[in-house]
Amino acid sequence: MRFSEHWLRTMADPPVDTAKLCDTLTMAGLEVEECVPAAPPFASVVVGRIDKVEPHPNADRLRVCTVDVGEAAPLSIVCGAPK
Repeated sequence: MRFSEHWLRTMADPPVDTAKLCDTLTMAGLEVEECVPAAPPFASVVVGRIDKVEPHPNADRLRVCTVDVGEAAPLSIVCGAPK
């Protein structure tokens, strides 16, 4: 059976890291076959703040967003999201 470490820690949250938790479960008689991450680590993820949203001049369903991502100049990003 597969279950997430997060789910397990909602039931009981001992102050140990993942490897020690797996070892403790094994020593308690529960077989831990493998311990794998649910998703790969994030890379090149940027969080931005949308400062302004305007209609695209050449398309009815697109918007031009001015987004502050912490750079010297804000980015202009075209998207199809509604307001």
